[in-house]
Amino acid sequence: MSVSVKRSIDGAAKVRALRADLFPLSGVFLTLAVMYRRLLAGWVLANGDLHTYFFPYWAAAARALKSGQLPLWNAYLFGGAPLLANSQAGIFYPPNWLLWLCSASSLAGVARALHWSVLLHLALAAFSAYVLARRLGVSPWGAVLSALLYAGSGFLGLHVEHLNQLQGLAWLPLVLLPGVPIRASALNSGEKRVSIALPAPISVLALAMILFCLLYTSPSPRDRTRSRMPSSA
Repeated sequence: MSVSVKRSIDGAAKVRALRADLFPLSGVFLTLAVMYRRLLAGWVLANGDLHTYFFPYWAAAARALKSGQLPLWNAYLFGGAPLLANSQAGIFYPPNWLLWLCSASSLAGVARALHWSVLLHLALAAFSAYVLARRLGVSPWGAVLSALLYAGSGFLGLHVEHLNQLQGLAWLPLVLLPGVPIRASALNSGEKRVSIALPAPISVLALAMILFCLLYTSPSPRDRTRSRMPSSA
């Protein structure tokens, strides 16, 4: 069989596999859209960290980027507070840059950017879980169940208010993708070949994204000491 014929057969097989996954994935995204239809409709998730904590940081970051400045400092919090050094603000997380630049730095635009970040990362969480399940040999509809159990779970629903944690969790299944198997060449012909597995490139990218999100911030020694001090009556 010629190389060109083999390539065409492989290409046709990949197209059929893609079509087999397209319909189940569409069902996953449609189900999530129904579950989070209020966010799609522009409703505000009030009385939670999304708007009482993250909204001011996002507004300050969007305002700084629109003015061509690096968001180093938040002059509107107390007497001023670090913004770039606040890991939960996600200044180094690349998807945030696009959302901030598209928010027009208006308060309504920042609120829409927050909502789109939640929706996009819920979709990414579902897609990541689906891809992991498929790579582990699960059928398309079994992978749909995996995606919905992850992205539609109460665990991720709880973290809708904790944006930086939701962003990191969306990438987590891709970190767990099986490695790429390779064979290390033997130095001598009589030696046995050793099989090892390198991380999948997408796993390395996903891990980097999680590090950019900085899921949890360890409190400083001063903060830990302050938390143990009894409050005055």
